[in-house]
Amino acid sequence: MDFLFDRFFMADYLYSPNTNESLIYLVGVVLLVRIYEEFIYRGLLQYYINVKIGRVIATLISALLFGLIHTDFVLFGIVMGLCFGSVF
Repeated sequence: MDFLFDRFFMADYLYSPNTNESLIYLVGVVLLVRIYEEFIYRGLLQYYINVKIGRVIATLISALLFGLIHTDFVLFGIVMGLCFGSVF
């Protein structure tokens, strides 16, 4: 797992001579991670808490956890979590 912390990791994939590999990596990072996050936070977590406690509390807890997982942008993550959660 040390390769994830290599400062040239992204550059190696972006400027790789193998364009298929770069495309697969970018699609995975840009698209699939977002879908996975939404499935976990909205599809599972928020739905389960909504059934047990209620919609408002579920949205707040889901948004808080969503914000905390994005450590560099906690407040922005919470606000976006509230927006996404209210749409869900």
